[in-house]
Amino acid sequence: MSSARCAQRWASSALAAALLSGAALAGGTIMVSYDNPVLDRWNYPFNQNAGVRATSSSFSALNEPDFDDRDGQVLIGFDTDDQVTTGLGAGSYTILSAKVTIGISETSIAYDDTYDVWQTYLDTMDPDFIADSDVGRPLELYGVGYRNGFSNATYLEDSNFSEVDPENQGVRNAFATDFLMQSPDDISNNVLEGFDTVPWAIGINAGISPGATIPSGTDMTFTLDVANPDVHQYLAEALDEGRLRLMISSLHPAIQQGGVFASYYMRENFFSGDQAARLMMEVQLGTPCLGDFDGDGSVGAVDLATLIGNWGSTDPTFDLDGSGDVGASDLAELLGRWGPCP
Repeated sequence: MSSARCAQRWASSALAAALLSGAALAGGTIMVSYDNPVLDRWNYPFNQNAGVRATSSSFSALNEPDFDDRDGQVLIGFDTDDQVTTGLGAGSYTILSAKVTIGISETSIAYDDTYDVWQTYLDTMDPDFIADSDVGRPLELYGVGYRNGFSNATYLEDSNFSEVDPENQGVRNAFATDFLMQSPDDISNNVLEGFDTVPWAIGINAGISPGATIPSGTDMTFTLDVANPDVHQYLAEALDEGRLRLMISSLHPAIQQGGVFASYYMRENFFSGDQAARLMMEVQLGTPCLGDFDGDGSVGAVDLATLIGNWGSTDPTFDLDGSGDVGASDLAELLGRWGPCP
């Protein structure tokens, strides 16, 4: 893993600890629930039926120079503006819990409820290879990043997969991202590039023993790590916009017209028994004061950690003095407002 990503992960862990110790918002609590996504798509270079497939799958194309490591990805989207007020500013949304559940339409993969480091996916003759300590590979959930001007609002079920020949790495218009330190980096080639990702959730079903084959028709639940500040910020910004987009990814091996990987029910599948993606969130609303980035009604340790995590940026959210960048004067402003909001 690069030193930059190591530093980012350390800072992210520190912020997660701060979030766990933070107080709750004084505002009202909203239970968000959707039985179907507003869109879902097999985000695969050669998907000829974008947005209208009955099932979609996630798999890898490791050691294939023309394709991403995470070749088959599954995009799911929910529009939340009918249940959660938008436009309050990301700091007004505290995410208490969030989970996505989706049905497995067919699979012969072994159940793995733990993350596997990138070295376990290498060829056994590679000097960096590490043997996987358990059976199977996990199903993982991430946020979504975009390139070529696309966004949550403009990348739809039938949008172009890429603006260039899709038989290239790192060219997809929408990609899985762990949003490390709020940077929408493309993790589609993490094995090739030699770094570990930070999954926002791993697919879990407590009724299956690790290593056992996942039965077709099984629901897998992805409980998002809302204590991770990158996850929390992404979800808060999504609620502020009214559009939440997430990406399922895995590194199960695939071969031409075959392989052992999972397929998922899409909303167009009329025989799924309502097993397309579902969303449940618990959200608290409140209006933060200047410097109250986590919206808990006071300026404190969480806000200090958040400011330091954005040191040197030009994000106006953290530029308290309006100077154009985040620095010492913003720190002084925050410290001067320490304590409960007036």
